[in-house]
Amino acid sequence: MKKSKSVALSLAILMASLAVAPGVNSIAHASGLEINEDTLIKERKPDIEIDKNVSSDQQKLEIAEVRGELTKAQKSVEDVEAADEKYEECLKQFDEAVRTVSLEIDDYEQSVQNGSLSQQKGVAGGSIYDLTTIPVRVQLLVRIGRAIRFGSTELSNKVVAAHTKLTEYILTGILYAANPFANEGQIMDYIDRFEALEQELLAYPDLSPEDIATIYKKAAYHRTIREARKVRNEANRTGRKFQAKVLDKEISKAASLWWRITVTCGELDAEEEKLIAAIEKVAGPKIRAEKIEFMEGEAGAINIDNKTKIRPVIMPAEVKNKDYLIYSSNPYVARVIGNEIIPLKTGNVIITVMALDNGITKDFELQILNPGESSSLPMLEPTGANDQYLTSKESPTKPEKPVNNDSDQVKDIAFTVKSVEMKLDESYQLGQKVLVFPERAVDKSLTYQVANPEIANIDENGNITALNPGTTEVSVTSANGIKKTIKVNVADKPVEKTYEITNIEISPRKAGVFTIGVEATEDGKTYNGPCDIKLVYGDKAINHRIYLKNGKASKKYTGFDIPTWQDEVLATVNIKDISQEIEIAFN
Repeated sequence: MKKSKSVALSLAILMASLAVAPGVNSIAHASGLEINEDTLIKERKPDIEIDKNVSSDQQKLEIAEVRGELTKAQKSVEDVEAADEKYEECLKQFDEAVRTVSLEIDDYEQSVQNGSLSQQKGVAGGSIYDLTTIPVRVQLLVRIGRAIRFGSTELSNKVVAAHTKLTEYILTGILYAANPFANEGQIMDYIDRFEALEQELLAYPDLSPEDIATIYKKAAYHRTIREARKVRNEANRTGRKFQAKVLDKEISKAASLWWRITVTCGELDAEEEKLIAAIEKVAGPKIRAEKIEFMEGEAGAINIDNKTKIRPVIMPAEVKNKDYLIYSSNPYVARVIGNEIIPLKTGNVIITVMALDNGITKDFELQILNPGESSSLPMLEPTGANDQYLTSKESPTKPEKPVNNDSDQVKDIAFTVKSVEMKLDESYQLGQKVLVFPERAVDKSLTYQVANPEIANIDENGNITALNPGTTEVSVTSANGIKKTIKVNVADKPVEKTYEITNIEISPRKAGVFTIGVEATEDGKTYNGPCDIKLVYGDKAINHRIYLKNGKASKKYTGFDIPTWQDEVLATVNIKDISQEIEIAFN
């Protein structure tokens, strides 16, 4: 089926201009994305060499392998629910990139079937892409899919900053995967960054029980609610009406808490435990994946002229969802097609397995040897001859520069943010949000111009200063006339609000029970929101959070909180940045 190249190009350009959702405020400097491409061309051989000496059957096999990888990328996000508009944008752009790359694979396949593949390496049917980069673009999409799932699982209890940084990586990576002028070296360099980023984000602070639950925390909590609804519906379907009714009450409680804006992480955790217990009463205990082991051990070796497999075992054995995904840490050393490992270069590589049940991972260290060599590591069982190695040996090819990227001129400019959002008197480094394609362009100098200098000004390095509230545009132009614009919105500085605790009332203690009532205002009107109360007696302290509605709330204490023999207590009430202390003396 004939595809329109203009459609593919417009998709790629659309993704370049709409790469990042609003609110993403930082990303790696454009200069930080630059790499020595000549070195990469010498050291990194493409996964698939499209060569006229390769048989059409071999080319079709290679196409099938790339399609398998693209399917893996799609599968990795198929059950991920976007927590907010940033992740929603990630999923939307991810789907568009998959479709764009899939179109190019279709064109390559059509050219092979028709025998019309150009003798000039990498060209098929007038494609705007260098087809030798398609496999590595697919590998980047696989890595991005893994990153999206990582954000919805292991990062769900992390602070917002961790998610902001992850979505920056995801959306900029999608830009690389879809932009036809991104070269192989740039894409591979970006893939390599994820492992370090993953460890960096895992080191970000966890949310504390007292913290207001983030939207990402709520998204993880909502997955449990969805699971409870499935169990309830199944109980109704199988005639267990009473069990379904009991579970439905717990679902209602959990959903009510989910909707509360000021709910804390601790409150969600406590309610989620109750909901899980209710689910297990109906469906039985749910056993989650705890670890992954390999039947081959933790490391092994294979000769480069053979393919191989590793056999992950999800533990414990009672886990129902034993599905997993397998990734290679370096697709230039070894690729993973389905569950089969295809060696491409001698050396060491990490093969990572991720359980889809809950996202836990396990690494396998693979050593790739020359034909006939042995290793101190256990030799893995070959699953067949490595056709890619044998083909490259029989028909050696000299690495060439991509045909569609051989110009020294700038072909495209892209922004890693969708728009610029600023407040009055703020500065913004737009120059750090600009990417220039191709990487090999000799003159990548840019000029910046603002449409309305009364709203903002911009210097020669792309640094914007907000002058007055309003909207304007900034144009970025290369030396050879390639031009892109981006919208700049400048808002007034937010007016600081004034909070006041207007009354603290302590009731008489009767049979060990008393209440503390709090009244407060916000800008002179009734305050609605959280209030923290701390009671200290002797060397002990207890903390509670209450929520004021229409400016009022109270908290009841019993003898379990404050012993009846304790006559003096120091109470501290906090709302936002104001605090009041009151000494309580019981008669």
